[in-house]
Amino acid sequence: MTQKGKVSFAALLLVVAIIGVIGIRWGISRAAAKDEFGLVDMQIIAERYVQPTLIKELEPELKKLQEEFDEKTKDATDEVKAELFATYQGRLNAKEQELLEQLFSEVSAAAAQVKKEQGLRLVYDKAAVVAGGSDITDQVLAKLQVK
Repeated sequence: MTQKGKVSFAALLLVVAIIGVIGIRWGISRAAAKDEFGLVDMQIIAERYVQPTLIKELEPELKKLQEEFDEKTKDATDEVKAELFATYQGRLNAKEQELLEQLFSEVSAAAAQVKKEQGLRLVYDKAAVVAGGSDITDQVLAKLQVK
């Protein structure tokens, strides 16, 4: 083999070795990342759990406030109606905020339970991750008893 052939062969072996090492490290890191963190699609959680539960829970409160408002404002001026509406809207917003905190606490607890069961280190919102991880959205919904 000529000197030029030996250099080309050595360079080729070096390139193959580097690609092999990179490939192995990439494969190991991908496997480790997949097993270390879970992903929850919060958009799906919101659509299938949070929003329907909010509507179900707030509907009676809204109906009650509407009935009270109608009774108290039968003969009221527009100014009185506007003030009372603002008051009732504040009450409804406070109730909604309270429910949202409760629902997200439930979602967090369900995700933590799935995380523990699957031996995951972390759980992220799927929207925040470009690649990697295991989607556990369905398992979280199951813990929340969503069909």
